[in-house]
Formats: sequence, structure tokens, C-alpha cells
Amino acid sequence: MISEKTDLDFASSGIFIEEPDPIKCFKQLLQEEISSGNFLLVHTDLNLLDLDFLTKYADLFRWHFKDSQRSLLTSTISNSQYEFSYWNRIHEYFKVDQLKQAIQELHDNKQCRPISTWSPNEDLLASGIIPCLMTLQFSKVKDQLNLTVVFRSRDIIRRMIPNWNALKILQQQTADTLKLRMGSLYDVSLKWFYKDLDLVKLSEIL
Repeated sequence: MISEKTDLDFASSGIFIEEPDPIKCFKQLLQEEISSGNFLLVHTDLNLLDLDFLTKYADLFRWHFKDSQRSLLTSTISNSQYEFSYWNRIHEYFKVDQLKQAIQELHDNKQCRPISTWSPNEDLLASGIIPCLMTLQFSKVKDQLNLTVVFRSRDIIRRMIPNWNALKILQQQTADTLKLRMGSLYDVSLKWFYKDLDLVKLSEIL
């Protein structure tokens, strides 16, 4: 379901998509008549990611697919001009393991403090690569672990599917640690865009 929110600020520039099937969400967004926007909220379930579609997608955008998983789940950086490690920002950069802290909080509470990858001192004036994924927050709803993420800016064709594949692994690992079921994903993009040539390329598997 795609809906425009009624309040003026959101309705003028925001899109809300609520659909359990992530690939249907993705396809619905690409059916919009605009190729960029200032706010996007997707509510979906990464448990339902279609493996066949992921395989086909990875054949088309192999580097982006692998890079998203590398960045979120490892500290490896081969070329700092093009690569960034969210894992480092989450676990080491701020001198605290934010994911470990979040898991400790979730043992006793329904929510935890947000996990941040954004460093104002370094990122506000940086001329090089800076985080697109800014925050992650887990929450418990009964026996499920939900995840909310906020992206500063995002190429949705090159990055949304790779992001979801990597986030699914992180969400599942965290849920397993807490002995919970993996729940919903709430995915926010403050700014989003894509290139028409990439849409033509992607049309081979849509």
C-alpha cells in the first residue's frame, strides 16, 4: 500500500509504503512517477526477502551488493576512497560497542538507545566518504525484535536491496542473541534518488 500522509509537510514530499513483501515494496516505489524525493518510509518484513530475486539482483549490481554486507558486518576496508565501515562506527569508532550495549538494554527493556554512525566532528565538514546510514534502533514487541533505520541519503536502486540483505543478517543475529523472533523493518530515507540508466538495467529482472 502506498499512501500520502495528510499533514502538509509530509504530503508535499513524503512517501509511505507498507507492504510485508520487501520486493513488492521496492517495485511499488519504482512505479512512482518521480525519480527522487525528500522523505521515504518503508514498513516491511525482511524475513520475506526473495532469495531468487536477490541472486538476480546481485548479478546486476555485484559490487554494491557485496559492499553493503562488507560495510555493515565487517571492519574490512580495501579502498578508503570508495569504502566505509559501518561496523567500525557501531562497534569501535566511538570507544563503545553500541550493539553490545543495545543488546544489554534489550534484555530488560522494550527499547534501547539508538545506535549512531554519525560523527558531527568528522562528518559535517568532510570532503570524502561519509555515512549514509545514520542511526539504527531495535525494539521489542512481544516476542519479536523490530528494527528502525534512518538513511541520510540513498541511491535506492543501487543500495536499497543490498542494504536490506545486510540488515536482515544483522537483525536476525541480534534477534537470535536475544532469543526473539525477527520482526518488522522500518526504513527511513531522508533523501532518495536513482539513475534512469540503472532503472533500465534493473528492468531485466523486475
